[in-house]
Amino acid sequence: MNPINRFRHLGVLSVVAVVAASGAVVQSKGRQLTFEYKKGKTYTYEMSMEMTSDNEMIPMDMKMTGDQVINIKSVKGKNAVVDVLVKNIETESTFESPVEGEEPQMEDQTMELTVNEYGKILKTESDEDFSLNSAGFLGVIYPSALIRNGYEWAEQMKFSEMADSMAGGMTGGLPEGIDMEMEWKDDEMRMIYKVESLNTKTAAISYTMSSSPTMIMNFSGMSMEMSMEIEGKGKFVARLSDGFPISSDMEMTNVMEMDLLPEPITQKMTMSSKLKK
Repeated sequence: MNPINRFRHLGVLSVVAVVAASGAVVQSKGRQLTFEYKKGKTYTYEMSMEMTSDNEMIPMDMKMTGDQVINIKSVKGKNAVVDVLVKNIETESTFESPVEGEEPQMEDQTMELTVNEYGKILKTESDEDFSLNSAGFLGVIYPSALIRNGYEWAEQMKFSEMADSMAGGMTGGLPEGIDMEMEWKDDEMRMIYKVESLNTKTAAISYTMSSSPTMIMNFSGMSMEMSMEIEGKGKFVARLSDGFPISSDMEMTNVMEMDLLPEPITQKMTMSSKLKK
């Protein structure tokens, strides 16, 4: 082999060896995955959701797209105050309101969250009456331990907070003068996360979710209960540099039963988001 080519060949092998060794270090020692907040930094996610049901009596199919804008308002230590704006919402729905022209619509939503480095939401401030304090920032709570391939951890959240936050931006659908309040029982949702792959820049993480809540709907002196069996799974890719996801996908099945319905309703939902900038 020509000495120059031999030198180039050895150089390529050296680069490969360094990359392989750095990957081995990541796996042997593990990596800390946390959110790194920088004041004034803005993240915009493109979101989409699709919901379908097998019930012909009460069609509940819906599609929604929109943008979620995250602005780091202030940073104190490893905690941050974050402004969240959901805007540019477009919906398509087969739901038929009992009031003509009052089909449900999603309005822009704003909230202010206080979050820690692991994504735990410490405080929620919103014009709507709901809390996300058991949930994770952008849907995840990272572990305090180092992660590596195959590492698993569990968190417990509340399904009611997810449902209430979505309903908070919904308007229309009920006759004027009728207000509906929702109560929840046994709404704990177990989340199990697993690191599927880990390199020097990103972590790919999968998760499963399960919950068996009961929703109690109170309106106009009436009360109805709906029991649910919820199973779901998802995956996302997060940057190790700041912990922010760059893409995520989720699918969930919800089997609902009510005394007034002759048979259970199976509802399926898919959601995805992608970091735009």
